[in-house]
Amino acid sequence: MKAKIFITTYAVILSTMFAITSTSIPISFGLKMIEEKQKSVANGLIAINGLSLGLQKGQVFGLLGPNGAGKTTTINVLSYDPFLDAPPRGETYIGGINLMENPKRVFPYLGLLPQFDVLWTDITTLDNIYVFAKIKGLSNQQTLAASDALITRLELQTHKNKRLDALSGGNRKRASVVVTFLTTPRCVLIDEPSSGIDPIGRRKLMELIHERKHNATMILTTHSMEEAENLCSKVGIMMNGELQCYNTCLAIKNKYGSGFRLEIDLLKDKIKSSSDLHMVIDKITKFLKEKCNSKCYLSNHVGIKLLYLFPPINQMLPYLFELLEKEKSKLLINEYSISQPTLDQVFNSLCKKNSTANNSQP
Repeated sequence: MKAKIFITTYAVILSTMFAITSTSIPISFGLKMIEEKQKSVANGLIAINGLSLGLQKGQVFGLLGPNGAGKTTTINVLSYDPFLDAPPRGETYIGGINLMENPKRVFPYLGLLPQFDVLWTDITTLDNIYVFAKIKGLSNQQTLAASDALITRLELQTHKNKRLDALSGGNRKRASVVVTFLTTPRCVLIDEPSSGIDPIGRRKLMELIHERKHNATMILTTHSMEEAENLCSKVGIMMNGELQCYNTCLAIKNKYGSGFRLEIDLLKDKIKSSSDLHMVIDKITKFLKEKCNSKCYLSNHVGIKLLYLFPPINQMLPYLFELLEKEKSKLLINEYSISQPTLDQVFNSLCKKNSTANNSQP
């Protein structure tokens, strides 16, 4: 009973501090950052350097990058984190409101799913939900309706009356998702949503984001290229605090990808020795260079599996398919596939180039 009274009192105090009310939503909603810079006092490095972007309602923007690129710092700036090493320089507008000048006006429209949960571990899942519902200004009836629907959807029914410290990391993350989407936030910041969640929970979270994205502007950071391609209308790759590229996944793969890949699986029963294998590889390589493109090359081979890389010449594809179908038996080809470089391969290539450039600097 004392715990319940404490939670209720604490929720009322927090809701008063943040002054969240049911003010009207701006007609035109989106997010804009203008020349945002954030310096880390601890090591003197620029964590975010000249980041400028504009996002509209209904858009999911995926922020990709290696560890230390500045993704989480960007989320912290956008959520007005009071524990940043130094105040950011620049302007951020959420729903037309300047975040740095009027953060309390922005809070009612903001939803945040941090990388690490910020829930209280010594109270139950439902108690945590109740506290944050009060902070968001929900009535008891609204809290019950919204939380029951989300708890059922994320399969937390058996854990809702357990203390947070008794839950696994994945179930804690699900509880944080419930807190984030209790209301209908117009700007949602999601920091590595799938970290620590099992495949079923990840799928349910992706479905929830797909459902809610139409009435919100969303930014998510992730290391999962599959997640970025499935969820994001546009992505940006961030390195050393700077945005290196910004476009759709397909446009980025077309611009930064290395053409297309030809994977070949040879007829195993026709190759009796390693010398036979090398002869077949040389024959296929010569054939492809003469008939298709002199710039193609054998990138890798493991046993009877070969990988050739071609420059980005899309007009060649129909001719290549026709040629391989005609000559596959002569070349001892069992099966083959042609594909575009994946976003993961493009990301790794950009990271490698950036690392090489940094190492070459004096």
